[in-house]
Amino acid sequence: VDKFDPVASFTIDLNVAPEQPVRMRHGIENSVDLLVSHSVFEHLANPAAGISNVNALLKTAGMLALSVPFLFEEHGVPQDYFRFTWRSVRYLLHCGGFRIQQLQCYGDRFLA
Repeated sequence: VDKFDPVASFTIDLNVAPEQPVRMRHGIENSVDLLVSHSVFEHLANPAAGISNVNALLKTAGMLALSVPFLFEEHGVPQDYFRFTWRSVRYLLHCGGFRIQQLQCYGDRFLA
């Protein structure tokens, strides 16, 4: 759901299986230049389906800016399912068909 566009005429359920993309996206596949996802994927029951759906929304040269928490207090209970490591994010993006240009971790052993 686009929270920044109050007149958006569609919603997107990222948990929908990738084999149902056209019906889910209402013809908006390959239409997004930049997609920003901040602390969303830990709330998806199926993040692999979500990342595949995000990739299908992006134009060929489209970009994804993604952030996910690692050590963070549970929030959005009961739909707070996952915490991601650098390796798991890399694997998730690879499985979703992304070419990774840059992957950064923030924090250290005291701050994650």
